Amino acid sequence: MEYLEDLVLQSIGQLTDININPWLHNISRNNEIISNKNSITLRYIAKVICVANTLHNVIQQGRRMSLRELYYHNTWLFDNQNQATVIVRKISIMLRIPRRTLGLFPSPKGMIGGRITFRYKDIEVLNIYNMGITGAIIGDNFEDIGEQSNIEVESDAQYIIIIEKASIFQYLMERKISDRFSCILITGKGFPDIATRKLISYLVYKLKITTLYLGDYDPPGINIYLTYVRGSDNYESLIVACPHIYFMGIHYEDTFDLPCTTQIPLTKNDKTVLSNLLSDPIVKACNKLHGQCKMMFKSGYKCELEAFQAISSDFLVNSYLPNKLLKRSWI
Repeated sequence: MEYLEDLVLQSIGQLTDININPWLHNISRNNEIISNKNSITLRYIAKVICVANTLHNVIQQGRRMSLRELYYHNTWLFDNQNQATVIVRKISIMLRIPRRTLGLFPSPKGMIGGRITFRYKDIEVLNIYNMGITGAIIGDNFEDIGEQSNIEVESDAQYIIIIEKASIFQYLMERKISDRFSCILITGKGFPDIATRKLISYLVYKLKITTLYLGDYDPPGINIYLTYVRGSDNYESLIVACPHIYFMGIHYEDTFDLPCTTQIPLTKNDKTVLSNLLSDPIVKACNKLHGQCKMMFKSGYKCELEAFQAISSDFLVNSYLPNKLLKRSWI
């Protein structure tokens, strides 16, 4: 709570001639919380102070709120929820504390299915496999998972397969892929939230089994993969980075089996993202992944996972995945 108070004081100090140093609790006087590089404006300062004030009140009351609730508390200041989320992310980075410490919790986003059971304090059992083709939401019940938690994990799976899209996750669940290949399926429904990444990081550490990523053959698909591997610019995200995830596909070579009609031309924005990926340190350090980005740029097209249905409705489960797993064809 004192960190938030310091943040507000520093913000006021940026706008006035008031000497706020005597009132600071935890922040070094030589360390400005808000850098001049952030192009400080009255509106920006107002956003930081209002969000900090809302979070301060929440912590004082001993409760928590979602990002959506935070946005509705300050709709007069923000045009959309994403703007509020950006300010929260900046505060988290500036104070070097996770969002949870700020009294925030995310709306559930990720899903998990397949061969895994969670046991809570030797009493409550959550058998994901028995939940059938719907799987389970990665919500508050997984919040405290970690090396020091009382949650035990039981699984006979050989693989963890991370799916980019919810639609493909559901497609694979309906075809009971976890029985065919003894696996755990997880999706972050696009760019994953902290809860999903935290769970994956813990499962990789605990189960020590091969973890694979399956996404579209396009720039966002590769960026989502990198989000799992290294996290994002969020302070808390860096803690749950998981470098031991292999890129299973879609690869450039996999698109040779697809009809030309499934090839989607790269947009100008796609090419810009690809250019950034080609200079990304992690991508450059992996010759094969770097090669995938180069070939995508050179070929000028992208493909979605759904494109395999142009061959047959079950090509993905009857041919693509079996061959990938049998040949260990991943990067």
